[in-house]
Amino acid sequence: MLSVKRIPQTGIIRIPERSRLLLGSAFHNDIFYQTGALIRPEHARIFYEEGRLFFSAVTSDGLSVNPKTGEPKRFLKKKEGVFVLYPEYGDEIRIFGLALRFFGKYLFADAYYGDLRIAKEEGRDPSAAYG
Repeated sequence: MLSVKRIPQTGIIRIPERSRLLLGSAFHNDIFYQTGALIRPEHARIFYEEGRLFFSAVTSDGLSVNPKTGEPKRFLKKKEGVFVLYPEYGDEIRIFGLALRFFGKYLFADAYYGDLRIAKEEGRDPSAAYG
C-alpha cells in the first residue's frame, strides 16, 4: 500500500525589536496562513512591548501553548478583549495546523495544513517559504 507523508511548509523570521508582525488569512500579512475559513484576516500579532516579545490573538479558537511538551501547560490570558501571552524561549503556539516556535529573536513557522507564506521584507530573514 502506498503511503504519503506531507512535508510541512516552513519559514524562519528574525524578529527585530520595534517591529510588529501580522498573522492571518489576508494576503498583506507578514505571515499569511490560510486553512479553510478557520483563520481570520488579522488573526494574531507578534511584537515587542516593554522589551519583551508579545503575542496577541483575536480569538482563542484553535490556539494551544506547548501542546506536546512535558512542561506544565501555559494558557493565553484575556486582556482588553484579546488573548495574550509573553512567549518564552522554546515556547510553541499552535493555531489550528500552524506551529509557531519562539527561540529568542527567531520565530520558526511550520504549517501542517493549509497554505503558509512568509513575507520577505527588509529586517526579516525568512529562510524558506513554500505555498
